[in-house]
This record gives sequence, C-alpha cells and structure tokens, in this order.
Amino acid sequence: MAKRKQKMTERGGTRFDKRLEDYSALTRISTATGSPRSQSGNWAIYAAAVGSALAMGSNASASIIYCGPSNNYCEAASQHPVLTAKSSTNGVHIPLLGNVGLQLKLEVGTGTGPFGFFGNASAQGGGKVNFFNSLNAPLVAKTFSSGALIGPGLLPNHATLKSQAAVEVIFKSTSNSGHFVSGAPGIIGLDISQQGSQHTQNDYGWMRLVFTENQSGYPETLTAIDWAIQTDGTPIEAGVVPASTPEPGTMGLGLLAVGAAGVTALRRRRKVSA
Repeated sequence: MAKRKQKMTERGGTRFDKRLEDYSALTRISTATGSPRSQSGNWAIYAAAVGSALAMGSNASASIIYCGPSNNYCEAASQHPVLTAKSSTNGVHIPLLGNVGLQLKLEVGTGTGPFGFFGNASAQGGGKVNFFNSLNAPLVAKTFSSGALIGPGLLPNHATLKSQAAVEVIFKSTSNSGHFVSGAPGIIGLDISQQGSQHTQNDYGWMRLVFTENQSGYPETLTAIDWAIQTDGTPIEAGVVPASTPEPGTMGLGLLAVGAAGVTALRRRRKVSA
C-alpha cells in the first residue's frame, strides 16, 4: 500500500503542487484582508470552495486564460497587483490580463442616499467590462454557483448587463441588497467587449470575490481571489480553474480530498460552536 501511495504522489508531481498553491494562497488572503470578526477559520471555507473548483477544471478549454496566485495573477514576476479594496482607500484597479487597458475597479465606501446612510462594496467596469447583474435588482451582482455557464444565453431573461455591480450594500435601517455573505467567496460573471481590428467578439469570464464587514456591520474590504476569461467568445463555467495538463485520476482525487478537508473542518467548527 505504501509503494502504491508513493507512485501516486510521484505521478502527480509538481503540477499538482503548483495548482495547490492557489489553495494555500487563499488562506493567506483570508488572514491578511479580513476583519477580526471574519478571520477566524475562513481557511476551511476557502479550502472547500477552491478544492472543488480545481477538481472540476480537468476538462476546461485551452482557450481560457486563468489569473490566480500560482501565476502571479498574469503579471510579470517583478510586479503584483493590489487585489484588496478597503473602506479607507479610493479603490483599486485590477488588470485582468496583465493589461492596463482591460481592467476593473473594486471599491468599498460609504455614503448617504434615499434610504439613509449606507456602506457599499462594488465592482466597476473599466470601459470594456460589464457585469451580469440580477434581473430584479439591476445594480446588484448576480452570483453564480461553481460550474454554472456564463454567456449570452443569460440575456435577457436571467440577467442584465451593467458597468457596475454591487456585491453588498448595507443600509443604516438594517436592510441590505446583495447575494454575498461576509467572509464567504462568491462568483460574479463578466462580459468583456474586445472591439478591435483583430478581435470583434465579446468574451466571457468570472471573478471570485470575498468581502468582509467591520464591527458596525458595514463592508470593510473587498478582495479579488482569482478570475478567468474565455477568449473564444463561448460561454465559460463559473469558478472552474483550467488544468494545464489533465490528470483526472491522481489530480482529481487529490483535489477532492482538499475540498473534503475543508468541509470536514467546517463541520467540526459548527459542532463546537453549537
């Protein structure tokens, strides 16, 4: 049994280890960006989500460009994009493909509107980027389950396209708008207009986001965890990380084990709290 286990580990090799870098990096993100209330044990949630997403990615299309911790978010090795918007700053611009001409902005702030004082965590397009928003709340980001298709088939009966998407808006009157939960990663859909002499189609993508709240219950940070863009104009599966070399046997089992570890940790934590 020990020899068989050793062979399986060698067969996965460095490819498996490299892809698990995304998982371990998410743990560092959760402790670096979360508020004190949201930092306790978020690694378990991230492990379950990312382990499942990676395991599903073995059959992904080669035309998908993925940007995450393992490839420095498609940036040069000497650079690293700022991925977290905080309520104390003016927001951050994220280059989607290492290209400043194709970017979106994450922003966290407060203001006063018809419903009184509010806190807001949102994403804004940079001219070429639109977001799939909820049909009944056109300014609120539509959330996608892992594996759900993002593409033109969502319009016009299941989503709207807007240049801004609210991840969470919380009003002083304790009412809120948004489909995200503080500390839990969620997936939004992207519609990217690549008009030009050599590219006249719309591409589709996804971005995994997580926001945290401050002690008053208002959004405090908004972080981009990872994202992917389908570059051939066809729909993309939400949250699915493409595999560079499909190895469904060894890699799939290993990644599902990562997800299972996160689920187990979550169950244990809930039993203790109960």
